[in-house]
Amino acid sequence: MRVNFISLTDIGLKKKTNEDRVCAKQVNEDTWLFAIADGLGGQPGGAVAADAAMAVMENFQPQAGDLEQQVTDILLKANEEIIKKGELQPNFCCMGSTADVVLLRDYKVYWAHIGDSRLYHLRKNQLKQVTSDQNLAGELFEEGQISEEERDVHPGLGFLTQSLGEDDIEPDSGSFQLYPRDLFMLCSDGLHDLISRKTIEYVLRGNLDLEIMIEVLKREALAAGGDDNIGLVLSRID
Repeated sequence: MRVNFISLTDIGLKKKTNEDRVCAKQVNEDTWLFAIADGLGGQPGGAVAADAAMAVMENFQPQAGDLEQQVTDILLKANEEIIKKGELQPNFCCMGSTADVVLLRDYKVYWAHIGDSRLYHLRKNQLKQVTSDQNLAGELFEEGQISEEERDVHPGLGFLTQSLGEDDIEPDSGSFQLYPRDLFMLCSDGLHDLISRKTIEYVLRGNLDLEIMIEVLKREALAAGGDDNIGLVLSRID
């Protein structure tokens, strides 16, 4: 299996600091790890929380056994680390972060998710949002009370229902099969809140080099106002 990947973060046009973190790496001969963390803006220590989460994710070494449970455990461990750091540094007592982790092995993706960053999967030019947004707008959409179009402009986008840094979190998780030419993307809300699903799908369907795709997506978010930090990970199976 050949896995191509690329990642970036960008501060955007409105923020003074960048609190998005990404990871994309080959762990061993047959395993790849991809992750994104978006420190919560407007709260002390967003970048500290994202750094703590990413440190846990980057140091993960998969073991034999249930890989979906293992990637879920990564987020639970990251949550413990953030809470611990907050207890030791009172100024950061309320810090938090979103997080998504993807483990790729034997043409299968194992993922875990908390917050409102997203995992997308493209197969045969059909784009699927794998994760559900854990915010008020996302919950209303999942309950069928609003449409996808209404969700994407709903004032509840900014009200997270789960994030790292809280007690008793329950990350979502799952797995799916991959096939040659499949593509998946992790992104923070600095991308998906600013550009439409239609635009994302159009770019990803272009069959361009990943380097071109990721730059186009970033430029689209900046052209739409660049209101937030942008975190992006792209991977294609060849």
